[in-house]
Amino acid sequence: MIIHYEIAAVILIVAIMWNRILNKRLMDASDKMFHYAILVAFTSSFTNLISMYTISHAKEVPLAVNYMINSIYLLCVNLLPLICLMFFLTYLIPKRKIRFLNKIFFGVPYVYIVLCILANPFTGQIFYFDQNYVYTHGPGMGILYAISGYYVFCGWVYVIWFRKVLDKVKKYMIYFFILGNLLGIILQYFIDGLLIVGYFVAVSIVMVYVALQNPGENIDPWTGNYNKNYFARCLSNWIKEERTFSVICIEIDRLKVIQETLGQVNGSAILTQISEFFNSLSQQNGVFYLGNEQFALLLEDKQKTKPLIGKINSRFRKSFKVEDMEIMLPMFIGVVPFSDYVKTAEDVMDAIGYSMIQARAKGNNSIVYADEKVFQHKQRDIKVEVALKNAIEHHTLEVYYQPIYCVANKTFCTAEALVRLYDKELGEIEPEEFIPIAERNGSILKIGQFVFESVCAFIAENKLREKGIQYIGVNLSDIQCMQDHLAVDMLQIMREYQIPYDSIDFEIRESAQQTNGSFVQQMQQMMLEGVTFSMDNFGTGNASVNEMIQCPFRTIKIDKDLVGQMEENQKTACIMRNIINLFKDLNIALVVEGVENENQARQILNMGCDYIQGFYYAEPMNGEAYLQWIAQYANPS
Repeated sequence: MIIHYEIAAVILIVAIMWNRILNKRLMDASDKMFHYAILVAFTSSFTNLISMYTISHAKEVPLAVNYMINSIYLLCVNLLPLICLMFFLTYLIPKRKIRFLNKIFFGVPYVYIVLCILANPFTGQIFYFDQNYVYTHGPGMGILYAISGYYVFCGWVYVIWFRKVLDKVKKYMIYFFILGNLLGIILQYFIDGLLIVGYFVAVSIVMVYVALQNPGENIDPWTGNYNKNYFARCLSNWIKEERTFSVICIEIDRLKVIQETLGQVNGSAILTQISEFFNSLSQQNGVFYLGNEQFALLLEDKQKTKPLIGKINSRFRKSFKVEDMEIMLPMFIGVVPFSDYVKTAEDVMDAIGYSMIQARAKGNNSIVYADEKVFQHKQRDIKVEVALKNAIEHHTLEVYYQPIYCVANKTFCTAEALVRLYDKELGEIEPEEFIPIAERNGSILKIGQFVFESVCAFIAENKLREKGIQYIGVNLSDIQCMQDHLAVDMLQIMREYQIPYDSIDFEIRESAQQTNGSFVQQMQQMMLEGVTFSMDNFGTGNASVNEMIQCPFRTIKIDKDLVGQMEENQKTACIMRNIINLFKDLNIALVVEGVENENQARQILNMGCDYIQGFYYAEPMNGEAYLQWIAQYANPS
């Protein structure tokens, strides 16, 4: 017998087992199956090595011992294809449960194997020792090989069926695993004494471990904790297995700023301290770094949630020491307990995001528990997303126009185009609600194009210039500003509708310039043709005057929140006055948004603002109503 392959198999499997011990990992369904596969493969190869000795010394070894060792080997070697099949199922479709019918379909053949092997000492159907104590295959041995081949074939079918969930490398690794095992089974069946199945299995397990079970894929390189992708995978598996759990998410306020201030070495040191503290709290459970300064603890014992929160609060009331410095780290906590509302990992992630927003609003070291309202908010988002998709597909979005008052000419010589969404079930949906959803799912590009083409068509068909309207303001989202072909597309659309380039004024947010460095060049390309730009919502971000100078805006639109605070807060009124004076000195016109009453309008007029927009002057209206408005109010009065 050639035993070198089986010895090599044992060595390889032991190496994998030791590597898994050294690398931490939470055990989800596929991990458990892989773990079982390693143990069974080791037992199979080890008992096969022992059986080689007992078979060659059959006259000295008790017959019962020989039957027992060979039976254990056969039970293991035939169980391995079934476990590998189950591993593929749990890995390829982690969010689904294995159906009861599939369990019967896969389990019955192995039950038959077990019964045959247990009865073998009495029947000799699988193997037996003849009168000369020679180990001999019985007529039923071929059936065992056939069942193993059946499991390998089923694995092949499933991998082909779900191949789209695998990248190229992983897909070919699994193909190699299946073909290697099938080849080993065939060779060992036809070549007596060539003990090669264990070796093929061991090599295949090594390759699967590297491709599918590589622990490096699950670890964040900066903290040494599990990463966000592994967090989502663990959540999916725990939800599928109906395990109760609780998630504690901790966001360290301004962590990145602190790290940059301290420098690379000290910044890494403080991150290590934070990570080690969280690891000390959750030794048996997972600690994850989700990015964006957020850590998460995944707890299977929900009773530990409150005690752990107490320990976290206690630790962060104390400073973190780095060399001679003592640094206080403000933080926020969001808690997401398992509930009937949790259906997917995405539900948990959304609940974390929502609870963290609430915690930030409450202030440093605050705690927010994700309750029923959080998940109702998620359900509302889903409905709004469906309504938005239907509106885009059926072209039921509407463009409204809000007139803007020109102080110098005492006319309404311009307007801002605003998109409106109405749904039969949900009614009118505010832009503040559906625009962020559109930005997340990418449909904002279609919405942006629809609005822009609608505005161009409206200008062309109604000859707005002849009616005294100088230009229409059109909002560009940050996602649109990321498109490298934005300038080409927008100019082409204006040419198609034959409207003057200066009849459009694009409104961008402060963040648009910071999102895409090439956007300034695109702005300049359009401005050379006569298109103008305005900065929207000034005062809510972190734009600098230097950015105002680099990007020559036609107007700056001061955010409505400042107007709302102005009546009650004299400091805000002082800031508004100085902002207006600053930009007047820079020869940049000012539009003040959100003016809703006479007192606000009087204050803004006294400050010398150029344009005023708000409900006090006019609410947004559809195209037909806007044309009637123009006829009545566009001329000086």
